[in-house]
Amino acid sequence: MGFLRTILVIIIIYFLTRLIVKLFFPFLFKGYVNRKMRDNNDSNQDFRKSRKKEGDITIDYLSKKDKKISKDKGEYIDFKEIK
Repeated sequence: MGFLRTILVIIIIYFLTRLIVKLFFPFLFKGYVNRKMRDNNDSNQDFRKSRKKEGDITIDYLSKKDKKISKDKGEYIDFKEIK
């Protein structure tokens, strides 16, 4: 009797899981797809805005803050000439 009850519980859990997945998965998947489509559209709009006509010249300057190198980076090694 215990074996049959265990099999019945497993079958009920299996079918309930399938039912829940069929009901809720489309909503979750739809939200994921909509989010990805929105991100892709935002990316495409940024690309279209950044496109320039042929012959246009733009100069991008680096800020002076980017050029600074910290003294903590790297390591100084003494050079000795070998004869």
